[in-house]
Amino acid sequence: MFAHIVRKMRSHLPAILIEGLTTEEMEKFVLAPSVAFCTKQKVSLSYTICPRWAPLDEYWQIMQAHIAVHGAGSIVLGMAGVQDHWTCVRRITEKSLLLLDSQNLIRLCRRHISIDATPAVHHLHPKDTFLLSV
Repeated sequence: MFAHIVRKMRSHLPAILIEGLTTEEMEKFVLAPSVAFCTKQKVSLSYTICPRWAPLDEYWQIMQAHIAVHGAGSIVLGMAGVQDHWTCVRRITEKSLLLLDSQNLIRLCRRHISIDATPAVHHLHPKDTFLLSV
């Protein structure tokens, strides 16, 4: 699947490597090609975007319910703040998001997370949260 994704990014790869992926590019170059690749392999992969706006408590509940059904790695979220970064969620507790992350981020504490303009260490946006299902 990795080779398939890289081929889809081919002409955009230099810019993506330097600047990263926007939400739209994540969907276009990673998620949609992954769904297509899995379909060819006779594996049903789909994704939805978290509701565009949800208060933090509701957003947290949506993610907890999704992880409970679909397991670790089934949530891909974009985060801003200290780092602009895409990551996957391994587990969710009442107080933390535990991550599967390429930059060795392990945990985001809920008390340091904001989904609006409130000052916080980490800003998460429901519209940048993809819920994957296999």
